[in-house]
Amino acid sequence: MKQLVLRGVRGGIGATSLLAGLGIALHEQGERVLLVDLSPDNMLRLHFNVDVAHAAGWARAQLKAAPWHETALELLPDLHLLPYGELGGAEISRIEGQLCADSTCWAHRCGLVAHNYDWVLFDLPQRLPGHRAVVSEANRADVLIDLATPDPGCHVLLQQRPRPDADLLLINRFNPASQLQRDLLMLWRSQPKSNRQPHLIHEDEALPEALAHKLPIGHYAPKSLAASDLRSLALWCLAQRAKC
Repeated sequence: MKQLVLRGVRGGIGATSLLAGLGIALHEQGERVLLVDLSPDNMLRLHFNVDVAHAAGWARAQLKAAPWHETALELLPDLHLLPYGELGGAEISRIEGQLCADSTCWAHRCGLVAHNYDWVLFDLPQRLPGHRAVVSEANRADVLIDLATPDPGCHVLLQQRPRPDADLLLINRFNPASQLQRDLLMLWRSQPKSNRQPHLIHEDEALPEALAHKLPIGHYAPKSLAASDLRSLALWCLAQRAKC
């Protein structure tokens, strides 16, 4: 089993939507997939038509000392989702403290379910270092993907906070008609200390439409450009696993 983390350079650039789409793309390749929402925003479930009133999740179970794995939802055979759960601010702070105190908890949990899945995909919050570190720093995932959009803001953040540990730079909302975006892509491809060529997810109106319909892009618009890009990303992930 491989663990994969999609780590946004900043918030609001589509990490949750792409993780949902990647999960579907891997599942279409015959892989057994578990999607884990590590973000208190609890948005990943909305891509799979889970009722917005559904409040259960692993974090809620953790606070109650209940079995965390029993909150998993079966989306399709061999495709499961583990929501975060609906928590208040003080409760989120308690979870953050617990994760800071035990940074190995998710490594242990993945070990317990390793025989059931080929991939565990994690959706990270933008902040909350304890939540982020458990799979991207303290216990680094097998595949670590950085996500950016081709705009000056992400460019500045990538320069200020180099991330040489990532296996891939994923570029979302790429519009080849934009001269600025083409220039930024050229700059990122020419970084002397980077051994990773960016992978592109093209600008596609079907992505926000898919969320509006409570579906991942691969189910809402399987022939869309973004869905095709995500299938390509899934094949890249399988190639990484084959190297190990």
